[in-house]
Amino acid sequence: FYTGDREERETEKEIKSSLPRYMLPHRVVKLTEMPMTPNGKIDRKTLGEIRKTRRTKWKNCWRY
Repeated sequence: FYTGDREERETEKEIKSSLPRYMLPHRVVKLTEMPMTPNGKIDRKTLGEIRKTRRTKWKNCWRY
């Protein structure tokens, strides 16, 4: 998950050029903003829920 101005493909290309293959993420997902907890930390539970809802879309979709 990431936020920013870059598109997913552009971000994937940048990651591929700077990380070894074994460190590449299987998926890159752009969010408009990171979900935050009331105390200002990234809400990992919400990220997990986002991942679960998109899992059917990603099934059998391995990019690397």
